[in-house]
Amino acid sequence: PPMRKNINHYVRGIMQDMVENLQYVSEQTPLAVSSFIFLDEDYNDGSLLGNQIAESFMHELHSFGVPVIDFKTTDYMRVTSTGDFVFSRDYLELKQDQNFKYVLAGTLVNHQGGVLVNARIVGLESKAVVGSAQGFIPQSVVDALNSSYRTDGIMLKQASK
Repeated sequence: PPMRKNINHYVRGIMQDMVENLQYVSEQTPLAVSSFIFLDEDYNDGSLLGNQIAESFMHELHSFGVPVIDFKTTDYMRVTSTGDFVFSRDYLELKQDQNFKYVLAGTLVNHQGGVLVNARIVGLESKAVVGSAQGFIPQSVVDALNSSYRTDGIMLKQASK
């Protein structure tokens, strides 16, 4: 069977569209990437899909030569019995002053047959949108990501229709 395209493939297409209309962002303007959020849910609730899209965009921005700031990186390595970690989601462990002026952010909307992705790069001070793009991720690709999602060691699979 042919290789099924994953989320990175679709994010790459969205990134290529965005680069065509991008202003003010260059090799000299570091960017941060936020989790993509579902439009119809609480803006403080992330999802596996929204976080993976952000991870994919970090890679694509880097590939396009735009400096990416990973603000979840701490100043130290945290060594535990289960692994060694440099990332954190605890704001107390992270720097308060971050040196980025632009952020890539976006929203997701469940749509027939998949998820619509609305991505944009916004100036933090001006709130001006300096680049935008839209794309679509087929439901089969979303399901492939979510089907590998585990809770308490138990695989969560949606019942096949």
